[in-house]
Amino acid sequence: MESSDFTANVAQLSRLKNNIENGKLAHAYIFEGSKRADKLGFAHAFVAEVIGGDIKNHPDVLEISHEGITIKNEELTLVQEKLMTAPMLANYNIVIIDGADSITPRAQNRMLKTLEEPRTDSIIILLSENSQNLLPTVRSRCLTVRLNDVPYEKSEETLKTEAMARQLLTDVQNGEPFYKLMKTYENAIAVKQDAYVMLDAMQEMLSTIFVEAAITGEAEVIADAIEAIQRANRDLRIGVNPSYAMKNLIIKLEDIL
Repeated sequence: MESSDFTANVAQLSRLKNNIENGKLAHAYIFEGSKRADKLGFAHAFVAEVIGGDIKNHPDVLEISHEGITIKNEELTLVQEKLMTAPMLANYNIVIIDGADSITPRAQNRMLKTLEEPRTDSIIILLSENSQNLLPTVRSRCLTVRLNDVPYEKSEETLKTEAMARQLLTDVQNGEPFYKLMKTYENAIAVKQDAYVMLDAMQEMLSTIFVEAAITGEAEVIADAIEAIQRANRDLRIGVNPSYAMKNLIIKLEDIL
């Protein structure tokens, strides 16, 4: 892919291409951005530049993507083996790990030796929504590239879900009983993607009023609510049932707000 495919991150890709041309590649990267940043697409574009061709089915490129709680032991073994061997066709062996946020600290520690003593012909790329979820020892050995959201036109369904999220926050603040909230919103929180949209909309709403809350002395309350929403988001990423994660969030928000 060309950099023009990533207009929101053309500067980031351009800098990386310059590094490739100047022989200044890092051995480990963190590509950090929200769900709308197309981190995987950006990684594919970068890797295609590194190897100088199509990455599909390329023997020197390993991609790990998972929906479960964390990276599996056998997947981690594959990563380590890949990065310890010489590339077959390209100048580098490259591993992309999508959803690096959900890698357990124990598994991250297993990766440390690979990060601390890398082969000169190996590159590992961690895709993360929030690099603070990675161990400091991992972050310190990686070059972090922050990616912008890709502009998109929201569907009518997304707009409806966002409106419902704002109404849910209002209902919680107004003290609506839990059973009534569940009856009203149970369908909207049962689907993972809808739950993501609701969480993003609620966090955006609370972030907007945070400055005003600081003036009125309620900033700590809003910060606690935002933290609870972020925790629910992490729960979804590691495979927690959407209904359970959202119900747990509503209970916490009732206590906070």
